[in-house]
Amino acid sequence: MAQTPQWLVVRHLTVPLGGQAVLQDLSFSVSSGVQLITGDEGSGKTTLARTLAGMQAVKKGTATVQGQPLTLAKLDNGVLLADAVVAESQYDLTGEATWDRLRQQWKDFHDGAMQDLLALFGLEEHMAKPLFQWSTGSRRKLGLCAAFAAGAPLAVLDTPYAALDARSCGALDEVLQDLADHPHRCWLLLDHEPPAGLGQTAAFQLP
Repeated sequence: MAQTPQWLVVRHLTVPLGGQAVLQDLSFSVSSGVQLITGDEGSGKTTLARTLAGMQAVKKGTATVQGQPLTLAKLDNGVLLADAVVAESQYDLTGEATWDRLRQQWKDFHDGAMQDLLALFGLEEHMAKPLFQWSTGSRRKLGLCAAFAAGAPLAVLDTPYAALDARSCGALDEVLQDLADHPHRCWLLLDHEPPAGLGQTAAFQLP
């Protein structure tokens, strides 16, 4: 199926951080499916990820998803940030309780897909444990599973391969390749360079 053009459109986005504009008058658009934005260290990848997810103050700029205005600087704006799925304040929850919370939060959450993803990333045996007993890499993998299963119109993956072992990197490659041309969702990857196993060029490079 064909990708949907201009799924995410950002116009004239300026985001200050620490008294300086980390993102300055930024404009770009990407289609649906798996899309990649690259940038050097300090170029604002994480700031952009947090901004799209409503977790960062914005000086000016607009964004739309599927042609509908995206409310910036507001939590629960319909964008899923994989790294924000498991907050440190929720480490006392088990993996199963986190799954149940996600099911309630995202109306199009797909339990079958989540089950398959947990198996693919080797997380099934951990689900009964509280998250403070999980490794950093395992908590990241849980966030990735949620990003793929939640049914969010836009999910943002900030340097998703970081802290993953080789097996998990291969699993992530597999999922992203399967979703590459999805017409009704967008998974936006932000990374230093195109992942070696993905075989995809960047749709946009941060200045």
